[in-house]
Amino acid sequence: MHRAYLLLCTLLFGVCAFAGEPEPLLKTAPMPFYPPLARQARIEGTIVLRVTINQAGGVSVESVSGPDLLL
Repeated sequence: MHRAYLLLCTLLFGVCAFAGEPEPLLKTAPMPFYPPLARQARIEGTIVLRVTINQAGGVSVESVSGPDLLL
């Protein structure tokens, strides 16, 4: 019974893994930029970003809110 369950799970999960779209890959990972003036003033805070990804995979990022020196 245990073998049949393992075989069934392997078949089901194997089919599901190939049926969907491939896992996205990280293309770049630049270091975050911390403004020198904000660093000197020791300003920190939360920034809200709006990220838009178009159908071709292009990405645009826009800051929505946060401390002015960090925007």
